[in-house]
Amino acid sequence: MIPKGAAFQEFTMKEMDTRQAVGFWIRLWAGLWDVIFVTLLVVAAGRVGILMNWYLPIELTVLLAYPAYTVLAHRWKAQTIGKWICGIAVTASNNQTAGLGRIVLRETVGKLASVLPLGGGFLWCAVFRRKRALHDYIAGTIVVRRPLPFGRWGCAVAALLVMGILIVALDVPGLVAIGGDFIAMRPAGAVDIPFERRDPALVVDAASLDESQLNTCSTWLRSNAATPIEYVVAKAQQHQVVIFGEVHEKKEALALLNELIPQLYHRAHVTKVAMEVFLSEDNDRLKRLVTAEDFSRGLAMQIARHQPWGIWGFKEYWDVMETVWRLNKSIPRDQEKVLIVGLDSPIDMASIGMTIGEGDNPSRHCPIWEKLRVVRLLRGLPKVLARDVRMAREIEREIITKDDRAIVWVGGQHAMPSPQPVNFSGLRATRMGALLRQKHGGKVFCIKLHGWAIPASHVDSKYRGPEPIIGSKIEEVMRRSGLAAVGFDTALSPFGRLRDAAAFDYHYEPRLGLEDIADGYLYIKPWREFTQCTWLSGYITRQMFAANKPFYQAFGWKEGKRFEDADAVNRFFENQ
Repeated sequence: MIPKGAAFQEFTMKEMDTRQAVGFWIRLWAGLWDVIFVTLLVVAAGRVGILMNWYLPIELTVLLAYPAYTVLAHRWKAQTIGKWICGIAVTASNNQTAGLGRIVLRETVGKLASVLPLGGGFLWCAVFRRKRALHDYIAGTIVVRRPLPFGRWGCAVAALLVMGILIVALDVPGLVAIGGDFIAMRPAGAVDIPFERRDPALVVDAASLDESQLNTCSTWLRSNAATPIEYVVAKAQQHQVVIFGEVHEKKEALALLNELIPQLYHRAHVTKVAMEVFLSEDNDRLKRLVTAEDFSRGLAMQIARHQPWGIWGFKEYWDVMETVWRLNKSIPRDQEKVLIVGLDSPIDMASIGMTIGEGDNPSRHCPIWEKLRVVRLLRGLPKVLARDVRMAREIEREIITKDDRAIVWVGGQHAMPSPQPVNFSGLRATRMGALLRQKHGGKVFCIKLHGWAIPASHVDSKYRGPEPIIGSKIEEVMRRSGLAAVGFDTALSPFGRLRDAAAFDYHYEPRLGLEDIADGYLYIKPWREFTQCTWLSGYITRQMFAANKPFYQAFGWKEGKRFEDADAVNRFFENQ
């Protein structure tokens, strides 16, 4: 029976709504276009801001600008740019023009209600027959079809363009490259992990060392250790790649590196110096710099500032560029030159630190809205998790496969030749050194520099034990030996089975000893006598500060300082 009168009019309106209303997917494409459009405008404004020395919080600005844009666009033409491209528009549920109040309600309170249940409110238009999202019901609106400005093919091209922009924004090519690196670095056969077969009774905790054992270690050192230079030269002659694991930012360690480079070239024909602090994408610029007729300090500073953290203004690291350049100037033209190989990837570490930083990480002390850097986190986090694989692959590609000899200078955790236990469930982190050792065996030799041990309490919140003591025990052995600085092999030495349950490196695996942490050990001086590297004056530029102002300001948080310009940040690091 056909309804009559008002009932017939209501029935006809419902049928028209159902016939004209559009569903989830085309609305999704239109929404993505709008998000991209607003984001591009805000990013462009942010770039202008950097040039003008003011900071624009991109994500917060997008969140504020997006509803303002959609309200204005819907009030003007009932369409945003995305809806216009996709041939849809917003009307009142009675198919009349939506008023300003209805549009404001839809784009603010309504959209928030749709977002809060994990975005479930947007899915209503895909589930219910009338194809209205939750915010449409709240505001009394409906999304209907309009003529396509570019036809169906134009709409398809627009969808493909959105997909391309998203692929670039989320760095899908980078993810593919990471996958390729994981495949390339897989060992050919089963991985042998010696400590897994070891009886825990065969390892000795540093806290239990008695007078007799300390004397045995010192006697062994006097007979078997060499000076650091002689030890490293010998290892470079025996192995294609020698990896050094340092504690970052210590002047004496970098002084040793700069002293080693000429010695290693002349005595072991080491022609590559690979370092974590340089980016692999800067290798061409590094080659141009260190082989040029004149040393370009401007180019050197550009390379030094092109660094993931943006706070690595430590002079002694960047002195390596001039050290290599000076060495190359002394090498005859017809002989092979020394090159620097960058290992790291271009990661936005400031955003990583501000979004997930915790503990004593200064970068976590930033405004709450900086936690909105979701896209930047999605782009950067896979690269952070794959850093060891990427660095190992770069060493393989630029050094091992080219049959060059090299030294590699990285943080201590990256240099471990065995997989590193990281918790009680058996999970292990396979670091750069272990990846190279598993695939290339004896071509790779890993040396640990004496330094500060990470306390177990820094990674295990339940730990209530003592602080690490292994470093002080080694210093006591050195004092008894009468030696100042040494290098020695850990395997088959009294130090090989030495461990420290209070240190993170050993905490989760009772069978782990020093010989599993490193093949060799370099002792330069007691840890308390190490000094901080020198800060490069003016390292942080006005543009760097404007691009990430809250990140730099976070470093002054503990001292109650608020940095308003790059000069203040530079002065802060100079005085550390």
